Amino acid sequence: MKITQSLFFAILFANVYADVLIKLPYQCSCSQLITKYDCYNGQGCIWNEYNGTCQPQPCVSLNSYDCAHDKNCMWSYTKNQCDTFQFCNQLQANGSSSCFDLSINCPYQSTSGVCGGIDKLEPCSAQTNSSDCYSKISQTRCFFDNKASKCIPVECSQMPNMYNCTYFDYCHWNQNNGTCAQLNCNNTQHASSCQYVYIYSTNQFQTCVWNVTSETCNPADNANQLIQNNCTINTVGSYRWNPNTNTCQSCYAKIITIILLQLILIFV
Repeated sequence: MKITQSLFFAILFANVYADVLIKLPYQCSCSQLITKYDCYNGQGCIWNEYNGTCQPQPCVSLNSYDCAHDKNCMWSYTKNQCDTFQFCNQLQANGSSSCFDLSINCPYQSTSGVCGGIDKLEPCSAQTNSSDCYSKISQTRCFFDNKASKCIPVECSQMPNMYNCTYFDYCHWNQNNGTCAQLNCNNTQHASSCQYVYIYSTNQFQTCVWNVTSETCNPADNANQLIQNNCTINTVGSYRWNPNTNTCQSCYAKIITIILLQLILIFV
């Protein structure tokens, strides 16, 4: 019974808490988006005016940039068009574009130009010079330590100056004490840019909300602080606006609830 009660409270609070930090790739699919506004902000989605639903945009209709950034698609140089994504090793980079320019699913690039998935990425230490350290995609973001003459994973606190610190968009340079640290919501000065920050150490996104009274950007305590205009954008596409309840909801909250309910049935 004690286990069942714990699971019950986990379900009760699942939609309110544990939803502030977003971990990709748990993003809403086009079919999960209810409003036209969210659909237009969805990746590779198009609104069907006839039946009022959001649908995936056919890969063949996408340009090279949108194609490469849609996880369901890949750009084919041989056909000069966008195709449905299949396997990374079907792609090969040329002199002007990298594997990442063909599909975000395929960040790895061999010396011969054959593409590969994230599982083939090398650690920073595999890069032996400054140029490769910054230009090649590795398992993590990398920084070349000139003193040690080696490529190392980025730690904001180790960045020696403002130039090195601000090179990485998740680091923030403190002008007052001359130090570099992880960027957070409070470092954002304008309402238009108060959306989310990337937390490098946990590979998550922190949702931010703008306080009109204090004119400050703050971490979102829960999804109830989000409105229709920022529900999808501020959660990196992981939440949708439900016009029936006027609430911002996780597209995967129902899946979590179903799993927890199944666990309850097991332990009851």
